[in-house]
Amino acid sequence: MIGKGTGKSLSILHLAFMLFAVIGLAFVGLITAFSPVLSVALTASAILAVIVAFALFHNDTGPINVKNINILILMFVSVTVFWPTFLNLHIPLLPTLNLRRLFGMVMMALIIYLLMSRRSVRQNLVPNNLTERVILIMAVLMILIRVYSAFTAPFFGSAIAFVFWEICLYFSIFLFAVLCIRVDESRNFFINALMASAIFCALIAIVEASTGKNFYVDFLSPLSSDRESLNAMMLSRYRDGVLRAQGPFEHPLLLAEFGSVVFVFALARLLWPTKSQSRKLVLMGITSALICVVLSYSRSALICTAIGSAWVVALWFLRPKVPTDSSRALFRLVILGMSILFLAFLSWGVVQDIAQGRSQAESESTASRSIMMNKGIDLMSEKPILGFGVGTAVALAGVISRGIPTLDNYFIMIGVESGLPYLSLFMLFFIIPAMKSAFQVLRGDAESAFLSAASAALISLFIMRSVLGITYNIPIAFFLVGALIAMQAGTRKVG
Repeated sequence: MIGKGTGKSLSILHLAFMLFAVIGLAFVGLITAFSPVLSVALTASAILAVIVAFALFHNDTGPINVKNINILILMFVSVTVFWPTFLNLHIPLLPTLNLRRLFGMVMMALIIYLLMSRRSVRQNLVPNNLTERVILIMAVLMILIRVYSAFTAPFFGSAIAFVFWEICLYFSIFLFAVLCIRVDESRNFFINALMASAIFCALIAIVEASTGKNFYVDFLSPLSSDRESLNAMMLSRYRDGVLRAQGPFEHPLLLAEFGSVVFVFALARLLWPTKSQSRKLVLMGITSALICVVLSYSRSALICTAIGSAWVVALWFLRPKVPTDSSRALFRLVILGMSILFLAFLSWGVVQDIAQGRSQAESESTASRSIMMNKGIDLMSEKPILGFGVGTAVALAGVISRGIPTLDNYFIMIGVESGLPYLSLFMLFFIIPAMKSAFQVLRGDAESAFLSAASAALISLFIMRSVLGITYNIPIAFFLVGALIAMQAGTRKVG
């Protein structure tokens, strides 16, 4: 229906823009026929531009429905946890199509439209405190450096496509959390969705460990055309003849990382109980998360879970009974830092024993990561400012594992590709909100449970990145950063 001015009707301007978009997309397809990967990236960017334009035309002044926010949260958790990363379809004359990425693009489009179609929400994109301004500046610098790294990469088409996806996915999720997670109901929904997901993942892991088969993978793998990746994925499940559970994820370490995140959220709910929270769900979440960590046989995940749990317990123990001033909160934060350092000193021998491994395969895995680290440091010292370009790190700093190049360190990966400035910004992007959240807890914030859990989850994710280069769980980290920024924004009202 064509209307004259209502927000929900379709105007002549919309139709004209749609015609212009169709012609533009056809032109993009023609000029990029020589590079299918680049064509896909430019086409996707044009589609997102159309979505943004339509959202701006809509200009709805009403509030965001909490149900819509929760639907997007459910989509985010579903794409991150359940959607099979190994499910690739090959269409002749086109690049291999990853359905998880396609579904993620739909999620991005909905998030962008939901946020940009409301004038009150767009106005909230302007930062109103120091932490927000610092994080925004860092985000812009990270995007600029990453785009430059794509232009300097040897394979420009695939690099710009990857960076386009990375920026759109990560920062649309980040902005969504910043603007919408302040709603109490949505925060609770997010935590419940994580715990329910962990229960499902634990059931898959138990069946997998008991039978030696992953019914989730077995059911969906015939649909995938990428047999080489599937074979490599199956090989990663075994170490010294022992099956490592992977659940619905591509790799056992991803399941372990997810389990460590859910564990600290469930632990925080146990320490800071609420009337609306089901105690049974919390206990099931803790148990399921621990099952995911243990059955993945990840040494690093055990360490991360222990550190994250110690962080939550320490914040709970040091929290003030009533709100206190900033100086006392800072004093408590110093005590927290000294306590964590003392605990790390006492447990250093145990950590070294775990890192060395109990078998030859585990020792070789640690040795391979040490080789990657040394090669990466040498490369970063060779090009410390700009790096070697997106997509070069695995070939330059990786090792051959089961005939496949691999790089099990995300920090080394981005440092080699985009330089030390980007690596430093990336680290600070997560460290600053985590430390600020701990400060708020120690000052007596009413949302201590969420702040403690989210900061502990970021710490766990941060540590796991030193032994894991696969990027599929990183959107969770960006969501948590956005959520913490939202919690630190004071009395901001979501339109």
